[in-house]
Amino acid sequence: MHQLKKNSRTAGIPFITLRSTDDLRGKEESLELGAADCLDLPLSPEMLYRAVQAATETKPRTCIRIRTIQPVTMDNMEASDVERPYMLDLSEGGMFLRTTKPAAVSTRFPVQFVLNGRNISTDVSVIYLCQAGRGPWQEPGMGLVFVRISTEDREQIRQFIRGEVTRGIKPARA
Repeated sequence: MHQLKKNSRTAGIPFITLRSTDDLRGKEESLELGAADCLDLPLSPEMLYRAVQAATETKPRTCIRIRTIQPVTMDNMEASDVERPYMLDLSEGGMFLRTTKPAAVSTRFPVQFVLNGRNISTDVSVIYLCQAGRGPWQEPGMGLVFVRISTEDREQIRQFIRGEVTRGIKPARA
């Protein structure tokens, strides 16, 4: 890490190191060498996500956001709408809903979707709009924040995201 920090081509790469809980000086030494953070093992996906966000983003997100394609029902959809909206990004705080017929910013409406067989019902508010060809997925749609959601539904979203993030990762042995 020290050598990479001295090289102008690699100096800006943020490093996140890991240490075992019995390594009393590991965190201090890592930070002295220029690490952005030093995390304790065992490591949760949420801890790693927050560390990466803090090291790489000017406005770090607090919740893990994943790309997922799930059909969504919106109560304010007119029967003439032929498009079936679906979410592209999901976090425990909200979602990006792909649609060519977005509602206006600050509009509030109910949304329903299914995760792992459980019906999720929430009220959302539009916080931004995205035109086709813009945004991370080049998809038209709207960013939504959950303004009313049950504790159980938020936990179901959190567990779904955790399952997606850790899919294929074997649990650490104790």
